[in-house]
Amino acid sequence: MRYKFSLLVAFFLLLNGCMTQAPIKAVPEVNLKAFMGPWYVIGHIPTFIEKNAFNAIESYELNEDGTIGTTSLSMRDL
Repeated sequence: MRYKFSLLVAFFLLLNGCMTQAPIKAVPEVNLKAFMGPWYVIGHIPTFIEKNAFNAIESYELNEDGTIGTTSLSMRDL
């Protein structure tokens, strides 16, 4: 009986995750220059490239054509 109850609870939890949400409204304007410069990474899920890396800094730069250039720097254990 407890097994059936657990399945029923799991079913309703899964169904709740499929409910539609209200659409996210976009803001009319963003000041991109305020976000440019160095950002210190305080938490991440490392990829195979970032193995043994620490003290990461990601830098963002607004290019002349409106795109955003990114640079990622970190220290690495040898």
